[in-house]
Amino acid sequence: MSYTIEIYWGQMKPTRNFLDYALFLAFFPALLSGPIDRAKSLLPQILSPRKLTLDKFYEGAYLLFWGLYLKVFIADNLSKIVVPVFAAGSWRLGLQRLWGLI
Repeated sequence: MSYTIEIYWGQMKPTRNFLDYALFLAFFPALLSGPIDRAKSLLPQILSPRKLTLDKFYEGAYLLFWGLYLKVFIADNLSKIVVPVFAAGSWRLGLQRLWGLI
């Protein structure tokens, strides 16, 4: 919706390349999640020429594996603490159940 509205209001020009438009839409696959960023700030980034360098590849690989580490080793282990708290319905009851008081 933001793309269509910004085009209608004249805040930006429509893109002529369907693949660039499809890439912009692919960032937001669920309609309910809504756009995280406005079309007029994200679409110029998509339209700008990209140059792949070895440094950018290493930076992307680092970010990918750092995120994987955080998910596998940190978040999965913290879920053992968080799930009982949320499952109890009340955070106090969940903490009491977690610490074995109930």
